[in-house]
Amino acid sequence: MKRLTPLARLWPWVAVILSGVLLWPTVIEVPAHAQETDEFKVIVNASNPLRTMPRNQAARIFLKKEEKWANGFAITVVDLPTDHPARQAFSRAILRKETKAVEAYWRKLIFSGMGSPPWKLGSDADVVTFVGSNVGSIGYVA
Repeated sequence: MKRLTPLARLWPWVAVILSGVLLWPTVIEVPAHAQETDEFKVIVNASNPLRTMPRNQAARIFLKKEEKWANGFAITVVDLPTDHPARQAFSRAILRKETKAVEAYWRKLIFSGMGSPPWKLGSDADVVTFVGSNVGSIGYVA
């Protein structure tokens, strides 16, 4: 495992307050280029005790291969539009795929009846509002 930078170690203790809802950024161990450029931040609902997770767990969650948190709550994943810069950076750094490949993955699962993609929200503010209002939810913002 990579050691987190001092700034990355502080992130779990920094709360984002919006509309009176408390959110916790979740530190994910990602390649250095994603940490340095701050292209995206993963957020979870404040009721979630999780403060850090490895990149591969985040990928499993966002590809809906892992559907429950350790505390038993269902995971609700939200995504940004495919043309959003944070979505593109997230897909490359966490999923290790381009957004077109991720969309093809979801089309295949939908066609076979084996799954459905995360809900797509139109903006960072929509993601923050949704995650802040829904226990068990996870998303990312620019």
